[in-house]
Formats: sequence, C-alpha cells, structure tokens
Amino acid sequence: MARTRRKVESPASVEPDVGSTTQQTNAVKERKLMALTPDEIRAIYAKRRTKGVYDSKLVAFLDSGEEGVNVRETWPNDFPYPGKDAQDKPTGKKATSIKQGFENSKGRKESPDGSATVDVIVDGEEVYLINTVLSGMAEELAEATA
Repeated sequence: MARTRRKVESPASVEPDVGSTTQQTNAVKERKLMALTPDEIRAIYAKRRTKGVYDSKLVAFLDSGEEGVNVRETWPNDFPYPGKDAQDKPTGKKATSIKQGFENSKGRKESPDGSATVDVIVDGEEVYLINTVLSGMAEELAEATA
C-alpha cells in the first residue's frame, strides 16, 4: 500500500478568526521591570571578570622594584581568599587559579617586559611573585640546573 501525502494548508490560506484577532490587538502587552538594589548591582560587578587584571598587576610588580610580594596582601580586592557569601555561594579565587592567571600573562607573546624573570609560587592559599633577578635567585637557579 503506497503512502500519500497530506496537503498542509499554509497560514495565509487559512481564514483568520475575526474575534481572536480583535482580542489580541486590544490586549495591552506590559513588561514589568524588576529594579535592582544598589547592593545587588555591587554584587554583580564584584563577580564580573576584568580583562587584563593579571597583566596590569604583573606590570605594577615589575615597576615597583620589589624583590617579591604576596599577591593577596598586595591586591586584596582583586584576589580575595576563597570562601562563601551569605547565600552560600563560593566567592574569591583559589591560589591555583591566581597562579595560572599570572603564568598565562607571562606566557603571552605580548607579555610585559621582564616577566620572564618572575616566578609565581603557591604556598597553601598564598601566592607570591618573586623577581628572580632582583632577589639574586637567578644565579642560584642557574647553578642548580647546571
């Protein structure tokens, strides 16, 4: 037994129901706006990722002339400790994530000048940037690998 196709009516060929069209045009479509509080707006901005934060902090460290810094103590607003907020949602950054961000910044073609001399070290939840040239560690590291 062969199958036959059923003819489907196109929407243009179907006559509109005049009553339903009138109801649709008379109905007012309203949007209710849900306003945000200033605290909600601050929370949204706090969770937002900032492009280039690792590059700018790496440049600031290199320009400072310091031998080494604790990242969380130097920039506590940019790299807060991990924890949970009032709604039990995770906040802050893990030390390994911060280390990876600085390592990625050092590894780019457009990395800041002198970034190859910076070591990123994680110790527990602390992250340290150490300038191996200024701290005298470059020679010790070269001797250890020789």
